[in-house]
Amino acid sequence: MKQPKQLRDDESDCSSTSITEGSKPCTPDDNQRNVDINYNKTVKELDLPPIWCEVTHNYKLICFMGEGSYGTVIKGYCRTTNAPVAIKLVQNFSKWEYDCVKIIREIQIMKELTKMQMEQNCFFTPSLLDIIVPKGQNEDNLESLFIIMDSFGTDMKKIIELAPKSNLNEKHLTIILYNTLCALKFLHSANVIHRDIKPSNILINEQCQIRICDFGLSRTLPENCIGSGSGNTKRIRDAILKYNLNEDFNSKKIKTQIS
Repeated sequence: MKQPKQLRDDESDCSSTSITEGSKPCTPDDNQRNVDINYNKTVKELDLPPIWCEVTHNYKLICFMGEGSYGTVIKGYCRTTNAPVAIKLVQNFSKWEYDCVKIIREIQIMKELTKMQMEQNCFFTPSLLDIIVPKGQNEDNLESLFIIMDSFGTDMKKIIELAPKSNLNEKHLTIILYNTLCALKFLHSANVIHRDIKPSNILINEQCQIRICDFGLSRTLPENCIGSGSGNTKRIRDAILKYNLNEDFNSKKIKTQIS
C-alpha cells in the first residue's frame, strides 16, 4: 500500500513562521543539536550506572532525554557516522515473563516497522539501528540490553508546554495533525495498534514532521482482523457488530466475550 507523504513546514505557506520564538522551530532539546559532535560527556558526569560504559565504544553520550517504566534514554552520536541517536537501556526485564514478552514484542514491532519504512521510503516511527547486549550476559543470564534508535527532534508534550511562548499558528497545527494521521495510517496498514498515543510519544522536528515512538504497549491485530486497504476497517466493524462489542463494557455479555 502506498503511504501518504508527510508535509513539511518549509513546503507550506507558514514556512516563514517558526513553531517557537527564533529563526526556526527550536526547543531546549533541539538546542543540543548545536553541540559539537566531538563533545562527549562521560558516564560519571551524566551520573549513569557503570553499565553505560558498554556503549561508549560505539556512541558518544551527550545528554539525558527521558526515563520510562523500563529504562533510561540518553541522547548520543554514533562515533562512525556522527548521526544523532537515542539510546535506551532496559534493565531487570527477565525476572518476569510478562516483561520479557513485552520487550521482545516492542523490539520485533520496531524491527518490522523499520524494514517496511526502508522498503517504502516513508518514515513515521524511529528506526531501530542496533541492539547491544552487555558483556558477560547471554540468553541464559540476560538482564539488560541497549536499544539504539535514531534521534528525532523533541516531542509534542514539550511543544504544548511551550505553547504560550511559541509562534504556533493554524497552518502549523494543520500540518502537525495531517502528519500525525499519516503516521497512524502507516501503523494501521502494518497491522499495528499502538495503544498508548499521547503527546510524549509523538515526536516532532523543525519541519513539523512526525514520528510515533514507544511501542511497549503495542499489539498486532489478530488474524481475523487482517485485510488489505479498507478491508481492515470493515472486518473490525463486522466483528464489533457480530459480537455486540458496541454495548456497555460492563454488561455480562461483554465480560463473557473477553473472558
